[in-house]
Amino acid sequence: MYVETWQEIFLDKKIRLIDQRNDEYKVWESFAVDDALAESIHKGDSGP
Repeated sequence: MYVETWQEIFLDKKIRLIDQRNDEYKVWESFAVDDALAESIHKGDSGP
């Protein structure tokens, strides 16, 4: 469920970026950064 929540956040953010800038390259660049951040946070919540 945690992963699904992050996917929903990413999708929402991705759509907003497309609306604001209409620039897929910047959208995917931001998406990749957010994905790495989410993975880091998820590992932190899961423990060492």
